Amino acid sequence: MSNITKLLIPFELKDEIRKEFKIKWDSDKKLWKYIGELPENLVKYQMKYLDIPYEVKDEWKAKLKSMKWVATEKCWAVNFDDYKLYMEK
Repeated sequence: MSNITKLLIPFELKDEIRKEFKIKWDSDKKLWKYIGELPENLVKYQMKYLDIPYEVKDEWKAKLKSMKWVATEKCWAVNFDDYKLYMEK
């Protein structure tokens, strides 16, 4: 069975990364995904879920540039680099 990794790719890099790594757009979930073993160059875009209360979401959005509401999961998500920042809180 193939590994599927959800990714948060910056809009301005999507075409470049799509060509180089053959990432796929999941139109139902509105997310990028990579099928197979995740290349080292894509680890920083790996999606991580966060449990952030609504009252402080704006504060965190200012700190975590990749933060995105994932409606299908009903939670916030960030890329791996921002996740490391969040964990340092």
